[in-house]
Parts: sequence; structure tokens; C-alpha cells
Amino acid sequence: MQVLDVAGGWRNVLSLFNSDHVVEMELNTNRFMVLLIDFDDEENRLEKAKADIPEHMADRVFILGASSDPETFKAKMGP
Repeated sequence: MQVLDVAGGWRNVLSLFNSDHVVEMELNTNRFMVLLIDFDDEENRLEKAKADIPEHMADRVFILGASSDPETFKAKMGP
């Protein structure tokens, strides 16, 4: 498992996924991705994110995130 650097926003997560990782996933059908995004209480953000995932990879890309305020969760977890 490889943990990548923080992308700096949910749009950047999707952009980096499409620009850097889709090609790699095409080459390796055993590769999976977990995209961690902040939903910011935006009800349609998950649908927007799913729309950016190539349909033929949808079963290998998982989108996880907090519905609101992940910083509070991070603070409680500690360093």
C-alpha cells in the first residue's frame, strides 16, 4: 500500500487521479485507488467525484471522506 501526499482539495484529488494514476491503472488491472476527499456538507460532491472516474475503473476506485469538518477528527486523532 502506498499513501500519497495531500493533494490540496477535492478537485485536485480528482485532477491528480486522472492525470497521474489512470494510465498506471490501465497498465495494471490489479491496482486499486482510494480517494479521500472532504465533502464539506455538499450533497452532490460524491456524484461529481464519481463522474470524474472512468466508468471501466469504477469498481477499482473507492471514494471516502468526511461529510463535514475532517479537521476536528484529525485533531482528535493526534499526530
